[in-house]
Amino acid sequence: MEFERLYAIGKDLGMTGAELKRWVDAEIARERDQRAQNREDAKAQAEQDRLRLEAEERVLKLKIELQEKTGRTQGAATDASAGQALARAAPDVFSPHKLIPPFNEERDDLDAYLKRFE
Repeated sequence: MEFERLYAIGKDLGMTGAELKRWVDAEIARERDQRAQNREDAKAQAEQDRLRLEAEERVLKLKIELQEKTGRTQGAATDASAGQALARAAPDVFSPHKLIPPFNEERDDLDAYLKRFE
């Protein structure tokens, strides 16, 4: 089909015989080379994207590792008073156990109390 289209274009340009055949062959080769170049460009772009993503992943892993190490270091260095100051500084962080009232045998049902933890 490609050959027929190029053949018709060559005839419209006024080419005939061997000249037409050379021109059609040259156009087919040029288009084939262009498609090959496009494939190579796409492969190169995909490889570049893959390398960029791997580099970003390594950076993120290193950041997480650094945060974990600094978190452990800070956690070991702080004492109870520093922990209380931190709790006051972040009021949105709270212990859910402080919100649950203690179990009272005289007035509480054990099943209802235990369902809170399920």
